[in-house]
Amino acid sequence: MRRTFTLRKKIFGLLLSIALAILGAFVLLIQPMLLDAVDRIMDRESRQHLEIVADSLLPLLLQNQFAGIHENLDQLRTRQRNWRRIELVGEGGRRLYPLGRLATSTLPDTERFVQEVRFRDTTLATLTVDIDFSEDRAKAPQLALAAFLIIAAIVTVAMVLVALFLEFTVGRRARELGRAADRLANRDYAAILPAAGTDEIGDLVRSFGEMRDAVRSYDISLNDARKAAEAANHAKSDFLSMMGHELRTPLNGMLGMAQLLLMPNLTERERQDYARIILTSGQSLLTLLNDILDLSKIESGKLRIESAEFDPDDLIRETLALFSASATSKQLLLAGQWRASCGQHYRSDTQRLRQMLSKLIGNAIKFTAHGKIVVEGVEVARDADSAVLEFSVSDTGIGIPAEKLDLLFRPFSQADSSSTRKYGGSGLGLSIVRSLTERMGGDAGVDSVAGSGSRFWFRIRAGIGSAGDNADGVATPAPGEVRAVPVRAGSQARVLVVEDNMINQRVVEALLRKLGLSAALVQDGQQAVDAITRGDAADIVLMDVNMPVMDGCTATERIRHWEVDNSLPRRPIIALTANAFAEDRERCLRAGMDDYLAKPVTFATLQAVLGKWLRAAPELPPATSSAVHARQQVDREQFVGLVDTIAPLLVQNRFDAIDRFKDLQALVAGSDLEAEIDEIDGILNAFDFDLALERLRRMVAIQLAKDPK
Repeated sequence: MRRTFTLRKKIFGLLLSIALAILGAFVLLIQPMLLDAVDRIMDRESRQHLEIVADSLLPLLLQNQFAGIHENLDQLRTRQRNWRRIELVGEGGRRLYPLGRLATSTLPDTERFVQEVRFRDTTLATLTVDIDFSEDRAKAPQLALAAFLIIAAIVTVAMVLVALFLEFTVGRRARELGRAADRLANRDYAAILPAAGTDEIGDLVRSFGEMRDAVRSYDISLNDARKAAEAANHAKSDFLSMMGHELRTPLNGMLGMAQLLLMPNLTERERQDYARIILTSGQSLLTLLNDILDLSKIESGKLRIESAEFDPDDLIRETLALFSASATSKQLLLAGQWRASCGQHYRSDTQRLRQMLSKLIGNAIKFTAHGKIVVEGVEVARDADSAVLEFSVSDTGIGIPAEKLDLLFRPFSQADSSSTRKYGGSGLGLSIVRSLTERMGGDAGVDSVAGSGSRFWFRIRAGIGSAGDNADGVATPAPGEVRAVPVRAGSQARVLVVEDNMINQRVVEALLRKLGLSAALVQDGQQAVDAITRGDAADIVLMDVNMPVMDGCTATERIRHWEVDNSLPRRPIIALTANAFAEDRERCLRAGMDDYLAKPVTFATLQAVLGKWLRAAPELPPATSSAVHARQQVDREQFVGLVDTIAPLLVQNRFDAIDRFKDLQALVAGSDLEAEIDEIDGILNAFDFDLALERLRRMVAIQLAKDPK
């Protein structure tokens, strides 16, 4: 709404009101007072004049010079034309001037003045004069009007000057400030503000400028936040769309092959191929879910960074061993080195370091069609207690355009998120790498040129460890730690499975049967408590956490109380749950459970955990160690050659690997490697080909480190 009365109009209206007030005050108050003052002045001057005339007549009266008296009074009458009547009366009432009687003046503005002529307290004569003030009184209003006009002119000039001053110092600046405010309301911050000055308007201008800058900064921040939110929402939508594709791809393989497996008249080869596809698809789906869980834990601040001593040279070699088969299948040269002093150990989370290196190497293999991949590590800085380590993965792959580099390391973002992209993946790997490095006191980055390859790197801050020669990379167990020893098939141990889901019951029961263990099944925590307290002879309990009637933690607490009340030994209870966060594990351990298994459970993991706690169970006889005796030596060259032959089969998830693995078992029979190879055999029987390949590559790395030749 536009302003009807502007500041300029208000100022001039105020000045006009002041002028009218002055005029009214003059007419009503000042002019009567001025005329009255003129009358008093004329009266005082007339009396003073009469006193002078009386003093001039005194010598003539004393000398009786009546002719001189007449001459003086005639001259006075001639000079003072407004003296209408002059009369001089002596002692005894004798008229001295004029000799005849004069008529009394009847003019309205005529006033009579009487002045005695005295000598030594004796009145010699009385002078009476009638003065006509009509002419003077007629001039008084004119004089008053002239004075008013002069004063009015002065006041008018002053008011005009005041108006101009206010216009330039207040009005003009206020209008400019108003225009700036109007433009600010339309988010236009380019308006020029008036000069600030040192007065109150200047303070207002400065305050307005500060407010404009603050609004502009807030508006820019809000706009940036809105754009970022829109970009994040768009990226998340793209991610969900892409994630739906990534989830449906393995699900399609699993469901499609499962339907084919149900069809009749399948050959053994078809059955194995279909089962292999189901297994591969399930492993891909599990990898994707693990990435999502890792990102969720990182963003919620629930990811725990562990600390253990490690040799970076071993870390690089072992990680390379995991990918050598993949690189070989694409005819890529895969090499790596630790470019610092050998034997120096550090303390950090080796699992997370291996995870980050694996993601970078996996990406390099995926995006490199030919050439080489080089993994390097170096210590770049050090202080008294810690060091900054840098790990990098360089490749000769497709490279990344400069405009796409900012999209990397962001959650829900990929350099190529189009529907026609050539390479798959969820786009979470690099985001997880950067988040992990930031949690470990470092950062991650990339140097890349499109078509010329890339160099991905990350830095972490690690504690300074020992400078020993523990090159085998095997951690020394802490005092009192129970090492996991897989159970052997045919063990007579009995397992109580507490699980409310029927499918999970069948899966766990089948895995236990594969291990040669017997299983008892119950549906909830209350049934588990009842079974234990009435004397069920279970050697170990696999306890689900989230169940109806009674959850697993409550059931465990009641079992532990019952054991204490009856002075019974502690029965191993293993959590078996889909909750995979660290706080879930801690909650289970606080409730009295002894270990933790996250679903989905692999055959090898179940085998290792059961072996660990069944061997440690108090009611079972302790395992006795055989005497040290000479063991058969393994031909390392032949061992490595067999592993290199089996590795491509494991990468392709081919069941031929199981047959070829028997040759490896025969080679290591009676040697120190027999026990570990038997463990890997159990892993293969559970069709966990990736874990088997990882274990084999680690064995090769350890053997090569012991005998570099």
